[in-house]
Amino acid sequence: MLTSRAFTGRTAAPARPTRVKIVTKASLKLYTNPASRGRIVEWYLKELGVEAELVNLNMKEKREHRQEGFLKVNPFGKVPAIQSGDYTLFESGALLTYLADKYGKLDTPEKRGKASQWVLFANSTLANSVFVEQFREKSMPDVFSNLDKVLAGKEYLEDNEFSVADVAVG
Repeated sequence: MLTSRAFTGRTAAPARPTRVKIVTKASLKLYTNPASRGRIVEWYLKELGVEAELVNLNMKEKREHRQEGFLKVNPFGKVPAIQSGDYTLFESGALLTYLADKYGKLDTPEKRGKASQWVLFANSTLANSVFVEQFREKSMPDVFSNLDKVLAGKEYLEDNEFSVADVAVG
């Protein structure tokens, strides 16, 4: 892009145009925090090759997740969340499936169904087995044993290729 110097009021010869690199903000913002599931959304964006502006919210000292501007993105004040123009979306599973769909990875109802299955599994069954202490001892060994069986002899969860399911389950 070409640009010229600002008008100074002098009648000298016009300034010679110079080439400058224009840096624009990505049209997609990912609101996140290093301790949140926003990390998996960031990972998936990188896998897709999609540029996004990362907005790391300071949730402890500054409580940025409770400020009015962010509450317009997610009224519950939680991360991760995305904003693209006027469109906002929150919950890591919703973000993952939205991105997979938006960027052409879920081109059939069957692929959407399988992606939803694994994203919901990761955010409920798997997460409860790992992070909820009362379920951990009994549930985690069973869940991981079954997951090992599903993955036996293959590298990825679905269609012998890396997908949103692999990101969700991690």
